[in-house]
Amino acid sequence: MSAGHPDVPEEAPASLVARVVGDHRFALALVAALIGTLVGGAAVLFNLMIRAWTWVSTGYQDYSTHPGAPHGVWGWSPWFLVMAPVVAGLVYGPMIQKWAPSARGHGIPRPRGGRRDGSSSP
Repeated sequence: MSAGHPDVPEEAPASLVARVVGDHRFALALVAALIGTLVGGAAVLFNLMIRAWTWVSTGYQDYSTHPGAPHGVWGWSPWFLVMAPVVAGLVYGPMIQKWAPSARGHGIPRPRGGRRDGSSSP
């Protein structure tokens, strides 16, 4: 109940935000712009992280322009680029099997009832 009026239930913060945004188009546009800015910033940061990893693991901004060149700023062997995913799979595979045994498939192509006939693959 509200502190000022004992008979009036207190409104939850989420429903208050939904009411304000629903009643005022400018607020909706402001929230959409804020979310768009945050997601755009996250995409730029993700792109920068990919470029940084490419530079660290190959020593070049674009390794495809330097085929066969030595790998890495830290002097990693080319085998590191092959073995890192293998080791990660050997570590994460048992973890997923233990703590998320129902995890299967490739993610996006495996939604429930994703086939046209309504069935789901095992």
